Amino acid sequence: MWPVLKRLSFGLVLILLAAGVLLYSDLSHRKQMKERNLPNPTSSVSKKWKIHLVMLVEAPPMEEAREGIMEGFKQSGLIEGRDFEMTMRNAQGDMPTLISIMDSVVVDKSDMVMTITTPALQTAVQKIKDRPIVFSLAVNPASWGGAKNDREHLPNMTGVYVSMPFQRMIDVIRDCFPRARRIGTLFSPGETNSVYVKDVFEGFVQKNNLKLVAVPVTSTVEIKDAAGSLLAKDIDVFCQIADSATSAGFPGIVRAAQDARVPLFGFSTYQAKQGALVTVSNDYFDVGRESAQIAARVLKGESPAGIPLQSVRTVKIALNMDVSRALNFPLPESLIKAADEIVDMAHPDKKVETTGLSRKWNIHLIEYTNILDVEDSERGIRDGFQEAGLHEGRDYTLKVSNAQGDMVTVSTLVDTAITDGADLLMTMSTPALQAALRRAGKTPIVFTLLASAVAAGAGKSNEDHLPNVTGVVTTSAYDELMSVVRECMPHAKRIGTLFVTSETNSIYNKDRTMEAAAKYGFELISVPVSTSAEASDAALSLTGRDIEAICQIAGNLTASSFPSIVQAARKERLPIFAFQSNQAFEGASVVVARDYFDGGRESALMAVRVMRGEDPSKIPFEHLKTTRLLVNKKAGAESGLRIPESVLKRATRIIE
Repeated sequence: MWPVLKRLSFGLVLILLAAGVLLYSDLSHRKQMKERNLPNPTSSVSKKWKIHLVMLVEAPPMEEAREGIMEGFKQSGLIEGRDFEMTMRNAQGDMPTLISIMDSVVVDKSDMVMTITTPALQTAVQKIKDRPIVFSLAVNPASWGGAKNDREHLPNMTGVYVSMPFQRMIDVIRDCFPRARRIGTLFSPGETNSVYVKDVFEGFVQKNNLKLVAVPVTSTVEIKDAAGSLLAKDIDVFCQIADSATSAGFPGIVRAAQDARVPLFGFSTYQAKQGALVTVSNDYFDVGRESAQIAARVLKGESPAGIPLQSVRTVKIALNMDVSRALNFPLPESLIKAADEIVDMAHPDKKVETTGLSRKWNIHLIEYTNILDVEDSERGIRDGFQEAGLHEGRDYTLKVSNAQGDMVTVSTLVDTAITDGADLLMTMSTPALQAALRRAGKTPIVFTLLASAVAAGAGKSNEDHLPNVTGVVTTSAYDELMSVVRECMPHAKRIGTLFVTSETNSIYNKDRTMEAAAKYGFELISVPVSTSAEASDAALSLTGRDIEAICQIAGNLTASSFPSIVQAARKERLPIFAFQSNQAFEGASVVVARDYFDGGRESALMAVRVMRGEDPSKIPFEHLKTTRLLVNKKAGAESGLRIPESVLKRATRIIE
């Protein structure tokens, strides 16, 4: 008996020793996984910045934007008093005062000027040439000459512009008043933004076979008379576009419309509280928040010239039930359920459910691979649903399935979701979307994490697409990464990448990267690969092509085979630049990646619009523009890459 026990004891000791060795050897891996899930540490600023925030007029939308700005700095890890000082200046609606304020800002030698409203931005652009300008709550500068497009703009200017939800407004008007044909609005000829917005709105109105009746107003004191003149023109609906003059004088518009018993619609949420029947608006808090996040990038060393202009996309609907009852304008039940905010002073104690869902939705999220970017997107989706006021279990169920990179499995997962009665499919990656397009029938699909929805077969353009599909396109940051490669390797001429011949997204990424590389003076050498088994040999072949760096495009097969690419690069001491966040942890020296968390969040907000009754065919595809810069200093050192201090200062994350 004793010899048996001795042998068992000896075996147990060996098992414990082996387990200990395995646990110890896995420490670095678990430490890396833990590091990946930590909140992103923020880069400190090199000095305390002196910022002037300038606005033309004080009104609720501007206040919402201002609050969003302060929240945006907070989310970026910057603290007022430690990292920056903020001085706020308001012209109280007077243009000469605005010009005087901007002159004093020039003399005061501030480090940065932030503006709210288009007139404030235009004045800043005219006066300030020697320091950054970050704007919010303005119309697209391309409409008045401040930019050619989102990427080509004044070198010291960047920010977030509003793009009013005109089509959504027209759809709401038609739902409420199907017989309406003539829509009226006031506009300010002295405000470039007002004329531009009026013209764009008129284009949408005409496209929908309606007529826009517009009456000019030059100041707030003329609002009452101008509104009376407009109401005398036999309009069916008063829909006031947003500009500084009419925002300040909106109470006068409310009184005139109510006296004439004409339904009033607006483009600012606060106007529902002032007496508009319905408002369809951008989220102005979100505008300010996103502009502050851009400003934070400038404070951390990034040049405004390299930061594309962004448009805010979040749309909110607000209703005034008191006006609805008082003027006998009943609102559709579907619109009431879809509302984000309801004003109902007649029932102040009544809790209004504004989730906008008539039932619990069965949502299936189909993922193709399991990498860090997918995890970030999934977290963003969950955050987006929460931000929209929805609760898992009460408003929806979310079942997540991952195909682990297998095409047969991803098709099976779509079939399983349909069999399970999915009300909505959400997909990550091109293969997942393509499988859903083939097999999901008419089930609504909202996608994210893919290079081109058009190339994937989802439509002809952002606006002209399949009727049951919409989503967020996360096209790689081609120009941004090429700019960083040139900054790190000023004399390099030849860079290389692998691409996958069977992946639509990989071919698309290769072609776009080649175009961007040419703009920065690089020749891109591309080597095809068909299977994971070929990746190692293909990578060795690429490193033998006399290249000076690898710039690996995004793709599913190359992501799963990335260790083989790293191994081949290390043999030749070649630095690797990449587009996918997880590759910074796996051996890439520098990564410029889209913020896939933000992409997931925005796709969830689009899904919520569908869940609240909006037709997917009328929701254009959106393009994610926010990026993250990740630097792996160890990988850079091992490849002999000297990463400039300017890049390190801008880094969202540095991996030591």
